[in-house]
Amino acid sequence: MLPFVDADPRFQELVTDLAGRYCKPVETVYDSWREYSKLCDTYDQSAIFPEFEKWYFDRLSVLDLLAIGRRDRPNVRYAVSKDGAALGAWDDALGRFVAVVMRGINATWVRCDYEVFIDGQPSYQPGDWTE
Repeated sequence: MLPFVDADPRFQELVTDLAGRYCKPVETVYDSWREYSKLCDTYDQSAIFPEFEKWYFDRLSVLDLLAIGRRDRPNVRYAVSKDGAALGAWDDALGRFVAVVMRGINATWVRCDYEVFIDGQPSYQPGDWTE
């Protein structure tokens, strides 16, 4: 596969835009494209950029999402659960962090539709979060 600097300028623009949206270096995103492209070759498919974008998004970690959230909504207090499985945002009405998710590649931040309660208490307690 071509080095990034030799790729089509329109493709370079797509990769650069994706890297900017997800707070990643361009080379990291391009390396992921190369990985995705090899996977597509394995299954005798063409690598299509919109499908790659979803594939890439699905592999972002909680810490990646935290970086995006802090950049996009700096006025929100974010925290990561100590088990590393959830991203939380401070809820003034509840006086605690609640799990949030970034839905889809359009980066819409939402509070989870429901919380899991154990014995009448939220599954993530105040001490379970690290800002």
